[in-house]
Parts: sequence; C-alpha cells; structure tokens
Amino acid sequence: MKKESFRLIAVLLLGLGLKLLCLYLEPTISRDGCLYIHLARIWYEAGDYQTLLQLCPEMFLLPPLPLYLMKCLMQLGFSVETAGISLNILCGAFTPLWTYCIAREVTMRDDVAICAALIAAVHPSLNMLSTQIQRDMIYLSLSGAVLWLIAAGVRRQNWRLWAGAGVLCGCAMLTRYETLEFIVIIPAILFSLCSARYMVWKRGTLYGMLFFLCFTGCVFLLSAVMQAQNHLYSSYKNYYQGKLDGVIQKFKQK
Repeated sequence: MKKESFRLIAVLLLGLGLKLLCLYLEPTISRDGCLYIHLARIWYEAGDYQTLLQLCPEMFLLPPLPLYLMKCLMQLGFSVETAGISLNILCGAFTPLWTYCIAREVTMRDDVAICAALIAAVHPSLNMLSTQIQRDMIYLSLSGAVLWLIAAGVRRQNWRLWAGAGVLCGCAMLTRYETLEFIVIIPAILFSLCSARYMVWKRGTLYGMLFFLCFTGCVFLLSAVMQAQNHLYSSYKNYYQGKLDGVIQKFKQK
C-alpha cells in the first residue's frame, strides 16, 4: 500500500510540474479568460451579483460559481489573474487523482489505476486547460470526483458516497450547463443495477433520492450564498430552451 501511495504521489507531482511548465512556456490568457477576468474584477469591486448583472448583462448566460471562487480568492489578497490560474491549476492537479480512484474502484487493480492516473497527468490537453482561466478544468475535476463517488457508491453501497456525489454534482451544475446529463445518467445507472438485481430496489431508490436531495440543496444553498438565486432559474431555463429550440429546428429542416 505504501508503494502504491508513493507512486500516486509521484504521478500527481509530475502532473503538477507539467502544468507549471506549460504555464511558464505559454503564459498567455485566452479571449474567454479575459472575459472571466473582467467579470470577476467587476463582481469583486461591485460586491454583489445583482450589480454585476446590471453592469454586464452577458453574465446572465454564465454559471456563476467559477467567477465567485475567483472573487473569493481576490478577497484573500490574490490578483484576479493569479486567482483564476491558481484555481484551474489546483483543479487540474486533482484530476489524475480522480482518474486513479475511478479506475481503482472499477478494476480493483492498482497497476491499472496508476496507469490511468499517469495518462491523465501527462495528457497535453488537460495540462493546457489547467493553465487557462476557464470553466472547463473546474468542471472536469468536479465531474471526475462525482464519477468516483458514484462508482464507489455502487460497489460499496454506502449512502454517504451518494450524498457526497450529489453535493459535488450541485457544484458542477453551477460551473457548466452540461452537468444536466447527470440528471439522466444517475437514474439510468440505478435502474440498471436494480433490474440486474445487483442492488435491491428499496436501496436504489433511497440512493437516488439522496443524490437528488443533496444536489438540489447544494444548488440552492450556493446560489443563495452568491446572491444569484433570483436569476439562476431563468438563466438556466433560457439556455436549455435555446438548445431545445435548436434541436427542434434541425429536425424541421430534415
């Protein structure tokens, strides 16, 4: 066990070193990154979400959690650029860990899990994303942690793991709109497990209800902390309605 822990720590440090090297070689900020810097600075100076929406109506289309985290780091004394980059590098550094945990839960083999973590640690796209001020790395890290907790919850059948998955999924929901996929994936997983008699229906229903309860509670609690609760529903509704209208339009064209 100590040997595997040493290997995992080495892989995580390798991934962190590569991300810092990428930042040193390519310290540029993307166009989206400049937008996030602009919005986070305004939120920090304005002090509340309502004023930010009045000054920057385009913020209405963005999930608020990444900018809120940047604002919180600025309140600790970080510059807005350092806050954004540090947040993404930190999330990127944990991504190989979630990859290891998922592979370990699924295969029960340390060698496979270490190889999976190594691939995630040296992956060029993940390393480059970790140096950019964007939402992608935060979302990927949160989603990886959710998938690990779900895999562990399926194998160990522990309600705490499903509760934790719901909380982190709520955080991911406030980071990227694509998190809505989990709303379909979780019931499908539990239905398949119960149908295959790997899990009793009563327990599967309990885990599903617990997941969605923690998911909903996390979304409402964080939105209240960010003072975004009055605009959250309408912004998400507009986004998904636009996607649905686009799909319907494509079908009509065919």
